[in-house]
Amino acid sequence: MVIDEVTESLIRRIQRTLTRTDKNFHLFFVLVNLPETRKVISQKLIQQLQRPVIELAVSLDTLQDTTLDGWLLPQLKTVPDNAVIFLYNLQECLPTRKKGLHRALQQLNWRRSSLAAIGRPLVIWLPRYAIDNLAEYAPDLYDWYSNVYEFIPPAEDLKQEKSRFITEFTKNEVHPAQRMNNAEKQEWLHTLTALLAENPDHNAYRAELLGNLGRLHYAIGNLDDALEQFRKELTIRQDIGDKAGEGTTLNNTSQIYTARNDYDKALSFLNKSLNIQQETNDLAGLCSTLFNIGLIHLQKEDTKKALDTWVQVYLLAKKLHLVQALQSLESLAKHLNLEGGLDGWQALAEKADDKE
Repeated sequence: MVIDEVTESLIRRIQRTLTRTDKNFHLFFVLVNLPETRKVISQKLIQQLQRPVIELAVSLDTLQDTTLDGWLLPQLKTVPDNAVIFLYNLQECLPTRKKGLHRALQQLNWRRSSLAAIGRPLVIWLPRYAIDNLAEYAPDLYDWYSNVYEFIPPAEDLKQEKSRFITEFTKNEVHPAQRMNNAEKQEWLHTLTALLAENPDHNAYRAELLGNLGRLHYAIGNLDDALEQFRKELTIRQDIGDKAGEGTTLNNTSQIYTARNDYDKALSFLNKSLNIQQETNDLAGLCSTLFNIGLIHLQKEDTKKALDTWVQVYLLAKKLHLVQALQSLESLAKHLNLEGGLDGWQALAEKADDKE
């Protein structure tokens, strides 16, 4: 990262403030959306400060059986009185589900006076979305701040983070929601939310961020939050005329209603998706949507319809060499006691062809 004149000026401003601040408790917030940008800026500031800095990175594990102040205070027993405390990663300890987030921040709000026992300046580094949540759900704690500073990430850092997102979410046949462990999903939820704050434009990139955020929320069981992201994504897809993306979003939205056992509503979304994919000749998307329609028919105990639909999926997936779809069908064959795996689907396809 190349530090420009504006960033350098703000670093000097913070350095002067922290240098003049006395040894009592003072609360500062520094807003940086991208982790790599934060690392560079914080290290530059530490180099310029004329007092010791203690860097602490909080995690879900460290707060599992305690509160933020309960964890912080023991860390500072041997720390010089004139030290400044830099606290990182607080956003990653906050629940990603909205209801849980509200409760967690309310607790932080109620225990704000305990933080004052730190007796030193506390600088909390957070992305914009986390600061906004703090201001909304922990207003008394937020209003304690002595100052808030915001850094705008350079275009180079944004480009690198966008490239990392594209590599992770679009260049792999298996979606991260299906292959990541829970901790990795949580980390990416925070990263994508921060990237949204840096990309407010109503465009395809923002739609991609929202859609992938929705899929991660769905994968960890945050159905309401997933539905909210899919709705936002759908609006953008429709506004920019992205028919293929619209079809995929409708398909993903259907999964929320399937998880809630609202099969009729799920089928309604899937049929809308199907119509778009047929219109745009999106055969891969059609394959995915038909597979999910088959699952709905099975849930509604219409096995014949389900099998007929999956035979269509098999024929499409075989033609297009869709490895993941074929693997799903092979697994499904075992669940249905269909002998021969993919050979079983081939036999059903030939049987249906003979009937015609």
